[in-house]
Amino acid sequence: MSYNEPKLDPLAVWNPNGITFADSTIVGQTPVGIFINRNNNIYLAGRKNSEILIWRNDDISPTTTIYTSSFQQEAIFVTINDEILTSTRYHHTKLINGIHKQIRMILLLMLIVIATVYLLIATIIYTFLFVIDIKL
Repeated sequence: MSYNEPKLDPLAVWNPNGITFADSTIVGQTPVGIFINRNNNIYLAGRKNSEILIWRNDDISPTTTIYTSSFQQEAIFVTINDEILTSTRYHHTKLINGIHKQIRMILLLMLIVIATVYLLIATIIYTFLFVIDIKL
């Protein structure tokens, strides 16, 4: 069951100028699990390398690759909260909980570190110039 069921016109036809964005070199010979969310991001459970490939809307190359320990993934589902669920013949896995939130948190922490280093350098330069001014 999908929460993103497209509503196609009964007279819709395939675009003859469509773009192939994934071939067997990317997804392997027998890809089976694919999911498209409301933002038209494509999630593919790759059996080839035990990975999840994610294409953001309108990208022709995967923008994110998540390596997993699940071998032979056969199905994938992504919740509204970006939780990625996969399954094999033998078990189901809640793979990622809020990956986008985790990436945003990492970027925010990197920004804080960069700002802290910038302030430290500015303080050192200001102190150095203040000491030089006192000596003059």
